[in-house]
Amino acid sequence: MTVAYFHGAPEVRLLDQREGGREVFALLRPFVAYSATLGRDITVPAGFQCDGESVPRVTGPFTGPPSVRAGIVHDFLYRGHLTQPQANVTKEQADAVYLELMLAAGVDAISARIRHEGVVRFGQGSWDTGPGRLTVVTA
Repeated sequence: MTVAYFHGAPEVRLLDQREGGREVFALLRPFVAYSATLGRDITVPAGFQCDGESVPRVTGPFTGPPSVRAGIVHDFLYRGHLTQPQANVTKEQADAVYLELMLAAGVDAISARIRHEGVVRFGQGSWDTGPGRLTVVTA
């Protein structure tokens, strides 16, 4: 059985701006993860901007530290689902990829399922507005 995994670690540059009070960064190089759910690699392009993982701070004590790698891929799928060929997925698929990548990143199963349930229940607004928030910078 093939499981999800990451092709290395993301290389990022911290930006001065903040998104919802969180630090925002841009990828310096493409970041690739293999999704068993999709049966393929997902390549997040260099220049993609996000905050890594948008878990509400109040849930931190219940879900542990964020999984930045899983968050990068999930943000890319949510923001690029209408315009980026690599992100051509449904919300349900994007959320399933998030769960499998959290587990691949070493997030314990209970915390991963709590976070997954959060995006399943409360992520529709982010999914709907995501394409308008897609930012990929060059240079």
